[in-house]
Amino acid sequence: MRTLLLLALAFFAGAALAQDKPTPVKAEVKAPEVKAPEVKAPEVKAPEVKAPEVKAPATPEIKAPVKDAKAPAQDGKAKKVKKGQASIKVSGEVEPIAIKREVKKGLKPLIDTLARYILDDELDRTEMRKAKNGVAFLHLAATHKDPNVVIAALQGMSRTWQRTSRGKSQRPVIDADFEKVVLGRLQSKIPQVREAAFAAVRLLLGGDIPNANALKLVLSLVNKGATPADRVAAIAALYNIKDYQLPKPRPGDVKVNVVSAVLGALEAKEIPIVANALHSLSRVAYKEMPKANKLLAALALLEKHPEASLKGAAMVLAAQLTKDKKGYVAKLLPMLKEKEAYLRAVAVSGLGALGDAKALHALIPLLDDGGKNFTEVRYQGLSGRAEKIILRTPGGRQINEGVLFAMQRLTEGTAKPFTFESLGGKGRAARRDKAIADAKAWYTLNKATLPKP
Repeated sequence: MRTLLLLALAFFAGAALAQDKPTPVKAEVKAPEVKAPEVKAPEVKAPEVKAPEVKAPATPEIKAPVKDAKAPAQDGKAKKVKKGQASIKVSGEVEPIAIKREVKKGLKPLIDTLARYILDDELDRTEMRKAKNGVAFLHLAATHKDPNVVIAALQGMSRTWQRTSRGKSQRPVIDADFEKVVLGRLQSKIPQVREAAFAAVRLLLGGDIPNANALKLVLSLVNKGATPADRVAAIAALYNIKDYQLPKPRPGDVKVNVVSAVLGALEAKEIPIVANALHSLSRVAYKEMPKANKLLAALALLEKHPEASLKGAAMVLAAQLTKDKKGYVAKLLPMLKEKEAYLRAVAVSGLGALGDAKALHALIPLLDDGGKNFTEVRYQGLSGRAEKIILRTPGGRQINEGVLFAMQRLTEGTAKPFTFESLGGKGRAARRDKAIADAKAWYTLNKATLPKP
């Protein structure tokens, strides 16, 4: 019985043990579904490196001048700045000009820096006037192949060099290299390069004695320039010659040669050339000037020109040169009624210059004429841009102002001269109106005593 009891207990114990055994899970340990910790590469989404918005160096937005955008150069000492509207780029290649001056140690970085900024259209305008850049500009104008660099360098030369040494000035003094480069570029095939050279050649023409080689070349260009714009520029450059500029006799033959060349330009077919020649001569004219008789003969033809600007400018110059005062007064009086304002203005100034007081009676009605006393002749310059020549008549800005000046001149030295307050400065219109009222009152009071027409 005890044996049976023991057997029964053993049986139940075995069954209980069997129930506690973990069922062999066929080793399907499904690796606690660690699903390779889906290391979603910490969503590093290839750091969307939006190329640090480097926006292709935003081609220095050259739309508006940024005066404060100056930045010191990293090499050389030039500065750059974002300019206003980018200049027109010139194509082509420039031939080098050999010069004696060597590139001194330390100058090369400055030359390279200036060239780079010029090409990028980022050269600070103040650098164009700095004496320290003068020699660098010379080397660039002589040796660089890009016409844009040569043009800017020539402009820089015209602002940084000087004719003679002056005190403590650091500006380089004109020498054989300067002359060679400027005269060489004045004969370039690229018109914009020639234009820049004309700016620099003025330094060679100025002073007490003009550079002989420069004078010879520019005189030839007045009548044999490659284009009308070259001839206009050559005439303008000659005004820098002291002997020509002064309206009085000068020793030597410089004045005669210059007047002869400009006189020849009066025969040109192109209106801008003739207009600039007339403008130039009228600025330096005096009755005994060289070639006066030949000039008057040429002007007599131009007085019949259908173009009002040339007809008027010719008469302004003729009034300065003529000795036939009475004859010219007769020519000018009818012009006071011309439809073209510039021609009326010419008549007013001419009558005042000729000094015939009888003309006063005819001038008075024009005190109410507010027409302009100038005209403009437009043409295409060497740069390709529109240019203009302004032909003015002496005396004020308007015809009525011209009449005031004519009245003052015609009554000088008389018992009752007409005078008026200067018109310059602020309040010009008010002073002009007062002067006109005074002029009318003066005429009413003195009309009976004036010479009869």
